[in-house]
Amino acid sequence: MANFEDIREISWNEASPLIQKVNPDLHAAMDGLNPTQDYKLYHTSYSFGARIMENGVAQLPLSKNRLVPISDSRVPAEIRDQLGYNLVPMGLIISKKIEVYKIVDVIEERVIPIALLHPGLILGLLEVMESPVSFCARHVWDAVAGGRSLYMLPKTTNSEKFQKLRRELGLKATIPRRYIDHWQVFTEIANQVAPNDDWQLEIIFLGKKWTEHKLKENSWLGFVYQLQKRLITGSSYFRNQLTFNIMWQSFAKILAKRRYRPDTYLFDTLKHVVAMFSGVIPGFRPINMDEDLGPIENFKDIFINGYGIEYAPTIMGPYHFNYATDNKPIYYSLQIPTLLESMPKFVVSESLLADLIKLRDLVKMFLDAADNNLLNIDGTIVEEALSITSFEFYHAKEEAINHIRPTNIMPNEDDSLTKFRGKASDLPFAENSKFLQGCIKIFANKEK
Repeated sequence: MANFEDIREISWNEASPLIQKVNPDLHAAMDGLNPTQDYKLYHTSYSFGARIMENGVAQLPLSKNRLVPISDSRVPAEIRDQLGYNLVPMGLIISKKIEVYKIVDVIEERVIPIALLHPGLILGLLEVMESPVSFCARHVWDAVAGGRSLYMLPKTTNSEKFQKLRRELGLKATIPRRYIDHWQVFTEIANQVAPNDDWQLEIIFLGKKWTEHKLKENSWLGFVYQLQKRLITGSSYFRNQLTFNIMWQSFAKILAKRRYRPDTYLFDTLKHVVAMFSGVIPGFRPINMDEDLGPIENFKDIFINGYGIEYAPTIMGPYHFNYATDNKPIYYSLQIPTLLESMPKFVVSESLLADLIKLRDLVKMFLDAADNNLLNIDGTIVEEALSITSFEFYHAKEEAINHIRPTNIMPNEDDSLTKFRGKASDLPFAENSKFLQGCIKIFANKEK
């Protein structure tokens, strides 16, 4: 019989302090139901890189580093019965983070980060609360424990050095020639070469009794309110998509009056950037001393001492920007695009630098239109975010061109780009990294 050592039933008394710590309001509502033994709870652990969801179907840990779909016959019948009420049953994240993403392969294979779910959030909430037939497409998204969109800025493609690392650590992964390949190397390091048992994503899945929603009983109202509140907050931008379509229509009209015809792909990139600085979708930032996305400092250490990397081991990871509280920037790279809506750019550009200049001009015109109250965004988060958000544009040139800044000055403005274990690295900054060629910095400028 299969040994599901990383999933076990726990009592409300065991779960209570864990839930209280990450989501006090939800805990109070759950406690108000006076849950009996019929209210099943399952504590589940996942190692770094474990695929928690594949094509919209939850995966359960059969054994270390091996997962099966929730409907698999090897899953104990009781667990299948209790959690089979949805393809992704409601699961409260207790520790570490989950990245929800989609891999697209049109011109080239790319990872599109959709969202980061942190402790206190509920996996599967949208799928459970939606009607069986709705606009919610269920067999779409994938999710992993930790970050999927993790990229080392310096190149790690030196054949001799990587083969040495493979021999010393017994790696099976091939040379990561593309950014998308870095995660596979990181996953193997974390789970096979240098396993860190301290890094475990923890989720408490809620059994079917928690979905009964007896709204005629007052005790249920508080619980359902907490679920709906989170659902409404998390879907605010997308529920108001029509409003933002009007904003973009207003901006397009302004451009038409100026007889300015933007590249469609760059116009969609601007939309993507607006969603990033509004906190809707992730941008990227250097990951330092933050292990929620994975044992990042361990990865850096191995590439310094095992691979012999020649540059500061900067690892970029997905991050939801908060314009009101963040004092560090996020970045977006034209070289590593994460657009999901736009048509791929089939036409070869004049140059990457030319595209960056055009995008900078579009951003400037958008900011001018917002400053002159021409976008119909009064009272929105976008308006508030724009009031304190600034942008810089970078390319690897020795001198600034058309207000495009050289990448070699970036660590002077953001010291997190070169840090290792909380201190500045002695190694030089990888200023010629592909990610940085055509890079946008988005930051909160409180003096704006």
